[in-house]
Amino acid sequence: MNNLSDVPPSGVKYSIEGIAFYFGAQPSNLHKLSGKSEFTVVYSPREGYNWEVVRYGLFDQKNGISVIDRRGLQADEKAYFENLKSISKLDTRTNSVLDGEDL
Repeated sequence: MNNLSDVPPSGVKYSIEGIAFYFGAQPSNLHKLSGKSEFTVVYSPREGYNWEVVRYGLFDQKNGISVIDRRGLQADEKAYFENLKSISKLDTRTNSVLDGEDL
């Protein structure tokens, strides 16, 4: 996976469990991705899990998705996303840029 701080997220999804930063897809448009598409999601800490990044791939001919790669965030990535998480909650201008979904 490339350095995650080089490109801003395509979208952000908020839930009761935490926040997810999407790269390469909008959270609300995953069903529109073509076969063999890939996208990456960075998940904030939630019960039983630390910060992690997961790269997903869609199947070519069937409806379905698989995990291609999963790992915990490195220290510099964690700091970047902690900052991004705090900014996205406080700055409505950031929400409009990053957030692909309504709160």
